[in-house]
Amino acid sequence: MRIHAQQDTTLTQALKERLADWSNRSGIQVETWALPAEEVPDRVAEAVLACVTEVLAVVEERARAAMVSVAVTTSTNGLLFTVSADGMGFDAKDAGLRAALAATPGTVSINVTPDGFTVRGAVPRERRQ
Repeated sequence: MRIHAQQDTTLTQALKERLADWSNRSGIQVETWALPAEEVPDRVAEAVLACVTEVLAVVEERARAAMVSVAVTTSTNGLLFTVSADGMGFDAKDAGLRAALAATPGTVSINVTPDGFTVRGAVPRERRQ
């Protein structure tokens, strides 16, 4: 597993551990392009971890991928995550991604091509009153 340097936050550490464990167990290489440099609310972190875990489960069971790429970033607008794989066979109907984001105002989209797929999600920042 290749991870580019970044500061460890609770979500960052949890993602590193989850991705390393999954890669070791599945034998599928994981490349991490970005992980959050700041703390995020627990419910957002839990939702993102659940989404990434769901995608990894589908990849392992059906997608026949050799490589998975992950990026999770924060911005002034909120948190964005992307999981891409080179495998075929990802079935968007099988992924419980929207359910994983139910506790947040987040959205998710899935783009499947003949060469692989990309799952993108966004969780907007909470507005402070």
